[in-house]
Amino acid sequence: MIEQLDKSSGYMVGMKLSGRLEDHDFQQFVPSLEHTVETHQKARLLVEFEDFEGWDAQTPWNDMRVGLRYSRRVERMAVVGDHRCETWMENVCKPFVTTQVLFFQPAAIDAAWTWLSQDETVESGE
Repeated sequence: MIEQLDKSSGYMVGMKLSGRLEDHDFQQFVPSLEHTVETHQKARLLVEFEDFEGWDAQTPWNDMRVGLRYSRRVERMAVVGDHRCETWMENVCKPFVTTQVLFFQPAAIDAAWTWLSQDETVESGE
């Protein structure tokens, strides 16, 4: 399931990924990202993993297509989760995006939101 986080506002979009993602979950998220980019000409994303079990066969391809389509408009991405998520970020996410991506432990989610809102670079919340 993909759930939009309450702190999302303006060009900052936060989402929680949990359970096993299926294509219909992904299709619910895409319009939110498209609206943000069309409205603000940019986006900053926070992706929180909680009890994440992976995705069906179609979802990674859709994720990659959207990532490539919007990669120049997504300025930053904060990935929040355990070390398995950090490995996912390094192996799956970074090769396909030109965006600045930082990993944060779950206890540092507030630091992740702060980093997204700042103009200068700060260190990861590990």
